[in-house]
Amino acid sequence: MKKLEFFRKKYPVFIYQDYSYKISNNNLEIFFDFAVPPDISFQHKIVIENTDKKRLNKVGLPAEASAKEVGPSPSFFLGKMSDKMRTYEAARFKE
Repeated sequence: MKKLEFFRKKYPVFIYQDYSYKISNNNLEIFFDFAVPPDISFQHKIVIENTDKKRLNKVGLPAEASAKEVGPSPSFFLGKMSDKMRTYEAARFKE
C-alpha cells in the first residue's frame, strides 16, 4: 500500500485551521496550523529567505506588522479557500 493511501485510510480528516506570519531579519516566516481529529495538531513553517520588503507590500503584507494586526492579505484568502476545498473533498470521500 502506498504511503498516501495508508494515511488517507488512517486519518481520513485533515484540517487546515489557520496561518500566521512574521518578518524575522530579512526572512518571511509563514506558519500553518493543522489538525487531525481527535487529538493531533501541528504547525508547519515555511521560511522565505532574503525577502524584499517592497515586494511584501505589493502583495499586502506590511513588513513591520504581524498578521493579527493587519489581517490576511487577499492572496492568503485564496490559499485558505483552496485548503478548505481540499479538506471538504477529503471529508466527502470518507462517507
